[in-house]
Amino acid sequence: MLCSHLLSFTSQLKSLVVEMRYHATYDTQFDIQDEMLIAFNNMYQLRQLNKEMEEELRMKLWTCCYEKLQEIIQANDEALKQEENAITSGLADKMEPSIERYVFELKKASPDNSASQVLGMLMDYLDSNIALISRMQDKGTLSNIVVSIWGKICLKLKDVVETKPELEEEHYDRVGDSLKFLKHHFQNNLGENGVPEERLIAQPAFTQVLDTMDLQRLDTTELIIRHYKEQSEERGERSTGAGVIDLKLSLKERRDGKAILFAKLLGARELIALDTNGKSDPFIQLQVVPHHLFPDCELKQSTVKKSTLEPIYNEMFEFIIPQDQICNGVLVLTV
Repeated sequence: MLCSHLLSFTSQLKSLVVEMRYHATYDTQFDIQDEMLIAFNNMYQLRQLNKEMEEELRMKLWTCCYEKLQEIIQANDEALKQEENAITSGLADKMEPSIERYVFELKKASPDNSASQVLGMLMDYLDSNIALISRMQDKGTLSNIVVSIWGKICLKLKDVVETKPELEEEHYDRVGDSLKFLKHHFQNNLGENGVPEERLIAQPAFTQVLDTMDLQRLDTTELIIRHYKEQSEERGERSTGAGVIDLKLSLKERRDGKAILFAKLLGARELIALDTNGKSDPFIQLQVVPHHLFPDCELKQSTVKKSTLEPIYNEMFEFIIPQDQICNGVLVLTV
């Protein structure tokens, strides 16, 4: 009888939750409602009751009877969990249009206005809704909702930078100030609902907005340099099993503002066999890039070593490079 009433109440709660699944538009602001909180707390209480009843029945019933009832109880708990997840995962999505409208005020506002002034309406909107959901009894779900809202805000800040690349430097500074201001608010100004800093910065959207701001501030030359450096790092991290090159580097500065990069190519090992005899005829190319920063650095090439996977070269190569660009160059080796 108790299981029957529990299932009936669950069905009624599910119907109430389904009625709440409406979509906010850009013309209507989505706000979390008291009815939604009541439904959340009721579902949480029912799940707790499920656990208690399952334990009590396990102790009092014969095994065969308990197993049958256990199936009903677990199915009931799973139904509640699915409905709860459906709502929690969608709350931040439904708040997104309002979040976007308030965050995009950063694009229109005067650079003389501070981040806190421009984001005043956003803060009011967030505080009123977070204050409401703070009444949730399941604190784990509450924390996940707050972090999801933070992720949406970070993505909208990223959109502000991407959709207006002609922003002046002070606008980028204000977007950065806004990010710091909001992170501090989520971390310190939500009372017991505050989110630890490590959870905030671990959100992929947080990293994305920082990277986007860095990229937008770079000029073309700096972007090219960054591209080559990232490409070099990726090659270093990626283990392709293509072999190892042994190389010694040294640098000698000259009085004319340039320097000589000495690259002594010792040899290579564990190369891939490309010929039918299980050997290869390897040679190695060396180049300093990007070319527009190092116009005097021509492509260099070693001698060809026949029928070997362990070539020994002991060859020296020299590259003339500007001293003020040393940190911006990448030596690319190609077998």
